Amino acid sequence: MKKMINLLLLLFAFNHSFSQTLQTVTSNGNSTSNSIEILNGAYLNVNSGNISVGDAKVSLNAFGNHLNGGYALIQPSYHAVGYNIPLVLNSQGGNVGIGTTSPVYKLDVNGDAIVRGECISSRSGDVGGALTLSNAAKTANGTASSWRLFNMTGVYGNSLQFWAYDNQGCGGGLCHSRLTLMDNGNVGIGTASPAFKLHVNGEAGFSGALYTSNAEGLRVTNPNGYISGWDNTSTVRTGYLQFNTGTSVVLNAENGTFLSFNTGIAERMRIKPNGNVGIGTTNPMEYKLAVEGTVGARKIKVTQETWADYVFDASYQLPSLSHVESFIKENKRLPEVPSAAEVKKEGLDLGDNQAVLLKKIEELTLYIIQQNKKIEQMEKRMAEMEAKQSK
Repeated sequence: MKKMINLLLLLFAFNHSFSQTLQTVTSNGNSTSNSIEILNGAYLNVNSGNISVGDAKVSLNAFGNHLNGGYALIQPSYHAVGYNIPLVLNSQGGNVGIGTTSPVYKLDVNGDAIVRGECISSRSGDVGGALTLSNAAKTANGTASSWRLFNMTGVYGNSLQFWAYDNQGCGGGLCHSRLTLMDNGNVGIGTASPAFKLHVNGEAGFSGALYTSNAEGLRVTNPNGYISGWDNTSTVRTGYLQFNTGTSVVLNAENGTFLSFNTGIAERMRIKPNGNVGIGTTNPMEYKLAVEGTVGARKIKVTQETWADYVFDASYQLPSLSHVESFIKENKRLPEVPSAAEVKKEGLDLGDNQAVLLKKIEELTLYIIQQNKKIEQMEKRMAEMEAKQSK
């Protein structure tokens, strides 16, 4: 192919150089010093090499290659213009076609091509050089029939950007940047101005683990943003961790799930959907706080609506000691105090128990006061009797 093009250029050079008449050739002739001049539409035909020069056609190396209507056509065998021509040189528009007779670009190749070196697209401006990948089968609106890769600057920022276009393009259809790689290394998906090494504007999914090695870990910048967890079907949210600016941090379990706090593989605390908390137990039952184990505290405050002050009211009927004695003999406990069996089965309400114990202490105080009055009366009588005996 290279030899054919060089020979074509050589013949064109001969045709435009200063000419001298060689001779009138009727059979054979040769010259080692003069040029060749072709006049009056005549052409030079070399049968053995299939080379023809003239207004009608130019043929190089292979049979039937010709010049017609401003096109230089080079092909392996003779065809008329309009057939599949391997190489077309358009002298009017400057376009070159390989595998097409109607090139619409400076180089129009109909078929596969291979470049065994650099392929450079260079253009000055905000958009810069570009590479386009098209698929004519993608015809629906919203589907990218063309992808373009741009080396951008200016209003687009110093970046490498991937743009998607449908058949309508920027005239009302799909015409958007999908992926941006900034010159500083930041990558943007859904944003053309990424502020981080990976900046995603929209939802992102990970089928594997997400690792961070910085001291801060994972940052949520939305004023009321949250990190949510979903079930395996990704249709039901089971919980989230929400960060409310200046007010609260919310850890929430949804859709009937509970919160579990573990160390190692062992569950240590559970918060049920109804708010009941179990420590050391997964079933706090009806208690707001159920602890399986020992609880240590420096101070416990119990608020109780009913207290035993009514014992000191004048209208209170203090049980007789004989009644209390009979109850103790029969039940082996004080009245209103739960039995050991009841405590073992039902537990003990600290507030109620304190109120009962206080009531018993207050009743005991009243008994002591009564006994003290009787003792004083007896002492008074004894003193009077001793006084009478001494007279």
